[in-house]
Amino acid sequence: MTSRGRLVTVVAVLVVVAGILAASAFFVGRLTATESVPEPEVSKQAAVADEAATESPQASQDDREALFDPPERLGVMIASTISKSVQIECQDGYGTGWIYDTPYTPTYRNEELELAAQGKDLLVVTAKHVIDDCKQDPSSIKVMIEFEEIPSQLLNWHNKTDLATIAVSANNPGLQGSDEVKQGMWAMAVGWPFNYNLSPTIGRVIEIEDTELYIDVLIEPGNSGGPLVDSSGAVIGTVTAGFLDDNDVSTGFNIATKTRALCAKLLTCRD
Repeated sequence: MTSRGRLVTVVAVLVVVAGILAASAFFVGRLTATESVPEPEVSKQAAVADEAATESPQASQDDREALFDPPERLGVMIASTISKSVQIECQDGYGTGWIYDTPYTPTYRNEELELAAQGKDLLVVTAKHVIDDCKQDPSSIKVMIEFEEIPSQLLNWHNKTDLATIAVSANNPGLQGSDEVKQGMWAMAVGWPFNYNLSPTIGRVIEIEDTELYIDVLIEPGNSGGPLVDSSGAVIGTVTAGFLDDNDVSTGFNIATKTRALCAKLLTCRD
């Protein structure tokens, strides 16, 4: 074969090889472009967290709006609140108090009262004017649960907020507190009116001014110091004043002091 013939053969072979390579590249390119790439998996835990984060604001809003409505199980709430409230006698007067389940520690009027309170691990909140006549002789205060006296010791009081604290020994659970208060909210007070049994009265928060809640809940003598709870059962205030007309009938315009006001002097609160 001549050198020209060999050259033609080589060129022909190169053309065939180039064609094969081009075809391979074409098919590989099509395969790469059309093959779906799997999306990264999202863990179920992450998905749940994202869903919770999305629903949380709405759930929180629903919870706040629910505070304007009566509780679904009112009877259960009444029984629970009464079981966590106490009756208080001081000299010839009487009133109400409530057991406060709080992480905050109480303050003490003096070292003598602090020492006397040792061993009494539950905190009772009441109105200061309920225990006014017993401040000189704290041992004369009588705290009762269902008319059974329990060991107690006066801790401190605050004139401006008309609140006082007492340490007691008991096995009863306490009530939670809440700072979530809005005008128009449903509210229930539990008290010891006229030295009878603890009983509830129901109404609404009609005005809020600083640490005072103005309520249309019926308040009678003996209700002072009792808890004012919202529809979730949390204490939003302590009953401190009831206004009576000339016939000693409630005017329907009464006052409770916000639970948060305890932090002014009676509890060592930390935000």
